[in-house]
Amino acid sequence: MCPARPAVGWCLHLFRHVTLPLNRRRLPMLAAGTLSGGLMLILLPAAAAAQSTSAVVAAPAACRVAADAPRVAVAGTVTDESGSVLPGAAIALECGGTVVRAFSGTDGRFALTAPAGTYALHTTLAGFQIDTQAIEARSGAAPLRVTLRLASFVDNVRVVVTAAGVETALATAPASISVVSREEIDRWPVRDLTDLLTRVEGITLSRGGNLKNIQMRGLGSAYTMMLVDGRRVNSNAVMFRGNDFDSGWLPMEAIERVEVVRGPMSSLYGSDAIGGVVNIITKRVGTRWTGGLSTDATLQQEREAGDAYQGGFNVSGPLVAGVLGLKLHGSVNHRAADGRVNPDRPDGAAPLAGFERQQNAEVGGELAWTPTGADDIGVQWDYSDRDHGGFTLRRLGLGSSYKHRWRAAVLDAKVYGDVIQNLVGNVTGASNPNEAANVTGDVRVVLPWTRQMLTVGSEIRSQRLDDPTTLAGLPGTPEYGRDTHETVLSGAVFAEDEIRLHDAVRLTLGGRVEQHENFGSHVTPRAYLVVSPTALLTIKGGWAGAFRAPTLLQGSSRWGSVSCGSATVGCLIDRVTTLRTARPARERIAGHLR
Repeated sequence: MCPARPAVGWCLHLFRHVTLPLNRRRLPMLAAGTLSGGLMLILLPAAAAAQSTSAVVAAPAACRVAADAPRVAVAGTVTDESGSVLPGAAIALECGGTVVRAFSGTDGRFALTAPAGTYALHTTLAGFQIDTQAIEARSGAAPLRVTLRLASFVDNVRVVVTAAGVETALATAPASISVVSREEIDRWPVRDLTDLLTRVEGITLSRGGNLKNIQMRGLGSAYTMMLVDGRRVNSNAVMFRGNDFDSGWLPMEAIERVEVVRGPMSSLYGSDAIGGVVNIITKRVGTRWTGGLSTDATLQQEREAGDAYQGGFNVSGPLVAGVLGLKLHGSVNHRAADGRVNPDRPDGAAPLAGFERQQNAEVGGELAWTPTGADDIGVQWDYSDRDHGGFTLRRLGLGSSYKHRWRAAVLDAKVYGDVIQNLVGNVTGASNPNEAANVTGDVRVVLPWTRQMLTVGSEIRSQRLDDPTTLAGLPGTPEYGRDTHETVLSGAVFAEDEIRLHDAVRLTLGGRVEQHENFGSHVTPRAYLVVSPTALLTIKGGWAGAFRAPTLLQGSSRWGSVSCGSATVGCLIDRVTTLRTARPARERIAGHLR
């Protein structure tokens, strides 16, 4: 993407993206109370509105149920036209005065019992056209397949996972959420995630020097949680003076979509999720071999300004059809440093520096094993090397996941961690490398029944930092340099219940209890209401708490760093002697019209 630099003039941007099917044999290559809400108002064409305003239509005249008919099971799956499952769809089995209701679970499946006979089956979900079909309920009948057609006004992305921690229909997700789809990523010539997120409402970029940091609802990047497939990424421990590394650990070629939740989400995700959450969803392992390549270049008219080049790939497919699959992705990009692009100052001082050199490389992948139709097991890995203006960070991430489905219930567990090395340190002109290691275990169970969907889970997280410079203690004291490690352990339990008060009204209540090794316990509540009176209107609103715990450095009694421009004659930044979990009280009302 050509930068906004009026003093430079024009720039030439070359962009090329191609997706290819690959023949397998040819493959050599802080606590805050927030009131937030949203209003979705869409005008439909008259024909579309007419078929979407009634929640249940009359049963066909042919429906019949004998008075002494035995009760039988009726089961099926609700999907969209692409075959993706749709959770939370309302099912109504109707004949005369007999009406039996159910909801599809997180896997799109539903099950109910009714007297044997012929019924009208009505399936409704906000944002989709109502489906009505005549069915025969009898013993031994095959499972039903209900396909809902998307209403013309709804985004391409139908299901999201960030708002509730499980798959939820976008229209009824309990949060103010936006989604950037893969089609939009391919259509826009963006170089990295920050370029992409500038197009999302509610997100701004703060620019400090040459850094581009994400801000949500006026809060800085430290109050925005970054996730990759629900796994936290955070390099603040090794680069505490501010950095923009966390928005670029993954290449654009590997991204399927980006979900952006505005507002506090600490009840599900814990510390730091005050301004919001950005969850990068990667592409799944394909059922056939496919791949994508992309290249782009930016050539500046003003030759003192640095040119930029970038390339990446993503490839995936089955190793054993239906059982074992593999995906690989990688990218490299280079942005040359600016020369003398800024004018001289009136006082004769040297002109301001331009953008510094950036060099990034990444490679990663996943091995996906599906031993049975009810189990998914995955192993993920990625390695990144990022050099921004001479500050180099290297990150190695490893993870494993397991998902088991039993009827409509889902068990989702994952263990993941990373090691981040800062090869230079935090002080310009000095060498003081450090290293951080993070390990997280997360397990949650989704239990749908009747008119509720309960999610319960727990999380445990271990953080460790080894910094021989900033954790050495106060120079001149007997303890100086004796211990340069800092560790902290935290754990949490959480629960969230989505209650269907009515086919068009859903109330979500949740809470999280966090126990921090150094700062004790903290309770974070959440309540959210979603009302869809018609297919034309969705109203969302809620209240949630949020918090941010002090970082490893902020909580250490030995933390200190030289500053004021010199390591010898400058000043020493020392720790604050008393810290507690951040609790800035604030209220906010937010809304959006679509």
